[in-house]
This record gives sequence, structure tokens and C-alpha cells, in this order.
Amino acid sequence: MRSLVFDLALGFLIGVAWVVCVGGAYAAFIYAYPFGVHFAVGAAVAGLTPGFLLVVSLEGVKLFRDIHKEQKTQTTLLEKLIEKISNHRS
Repeated sequence: MRSLVFDLALGFLIGVAWVVCVGGAYAAFIYAYPFGVHFAVGAAVAGLTPGFLLVVSLEGVKLFRDIHKEQKTQTTLLEKLIEKISNHRS
């Protein structure tokens, strides 16, 4: 149950991070547009960066969590296999 809640919260936060990413780029572009298109594009990239870093970090947490789950499953299977082999040799 705890794992499900954490996964749901993590998915929600990743969605929020994407909204921050797109919203920051849009807002920076709109506010900088009166100073020129080139400046506005640069401002949009600058506005995109914090949200994108948040997305990447949260996706990294999700990836490491998935790797940890898979390693736990593999460890359990290997322990069962070792037990089966040791019982067979006895």
C-alpha cells in the first residue's frame, strides 16, 4: 500500500514538474517578447530549465526505485534457486 501511494505521488509530481517546465517557458517567452524574438527564445530556454531539471531528477528517483524493486525480485528468485540446488545435492 505504501509503495502504491509513493508511486502515485511520484507520478503526480512528475506531471506537476512538466507543467512548471512548460509554464515557465511560456511565461518567460511572453514577458520577453517585447524585447525581441531572439531574446524571447533565450528567456524561454531559461524559463524551461528549472522545470526540466525537476523532471529529470524525479524521473531518476522513479528509475532507481524500479531498479531496486527488480533487484529485490531477482534476489528472491536466486535465493530460491540456491536453496533448491542445495537441497538437491543433499
